Amino acid sequence: MSKGSNFFGQPIFSQMIGLLNKSKITALSKAHKSDHYCKRFSTFQHLITMVYGVTSGCNSLRELCGGIVSYGDKISHCKFDYSPKRSTISDANKRRDCIVFEDIYDGLVKAYLPNLSDSHKQLIIDKKVYAIDSTTIALFQPIFECVGTNPANGKRKGGIKSHQKLDMQAGIPVKVYHSNAREHDSLFIQKEGVIKKGEVALFDKAYNNYALFDQWNKEDIFFVTRLKNNAKETLLEEFELPKATPDTILRDAKIALKYKDTQGQEKQTELRLVSFYHQEKKAKF
Repeated sequence: MSKGSNFFGQPIFSQMIGLLNKSKITALSKAHKSDHYCKRFSTFQHLITMVYGVTSGCNSLRELCGGIVSYGDKISHCKFDYSPKRSTISDANKRRDCIVFEDIYDGLVKAYLPNLSDSHKQLIIDKKVYAIDSTTIALFQPIFECVGTNPANGKRKGGIKSHQKLDMQAGIPVKVYHSNAREHDSLFIQKEGVIKKGEVALFDKAYNNYALFDQWNKEDIFFVTRLKNNAKETLLEEFELPKATPDTILRDAKIALKYKDTQGQEKQTELRLVSFYHQEKKAKF
């Protein structure tokens, strides 16, 4: 089989940037007006600059600018119009709305997701399955709000919490949201468009929101999570386990969990509770 020559002799970064459709990015920047009052450092230039910083492992704007300058005469091969200054990148990070980059990423996911291999994640289910999780990045307290209790040394750190919706088949995030570290996890799944009808969401008990679960039941949104330790459930029905059920499945029941709506009225949502034994951890869930 002959090898393709589309990227022959090009730097790896140049090959990555070649996957970006500049005309579509320009159209999105016009729709979001992200290039207004911008002379040279356009949305496209901003995007490839930050992609270079991530792929090169740059930890500061000084490293980022120095790395771009090191390309020398080959800078045009990587789609850079010029070498931006640190102040230019800093101002663009403050001024340019992140929504335009979110739409660019959504477009890339839709364009290239069918070409990504899903052989490593074969799920026996006829619905799209997504994992919801977050991670905290520690940063400076004067910039981002603090999280957690006061440490013994009195030094508190602020941080960013990165919330992600991960496609379990493709293994890539399809939705990313950043917030202050102190923001509760459950606020992410309440945002419009994060979980859609017919999808299956997997998340930890930190995301539990009974009012939202009740709404999802009405909208045919499926989810799997763990029951909180302090949850006060009411048993509605106990199902008999079929003979073919694996020995690790201990219980299958229908329960109700109470919550208060926005008017303070007490309501309840009906959920299915499955208990199983995890052999590796030797624990019941």
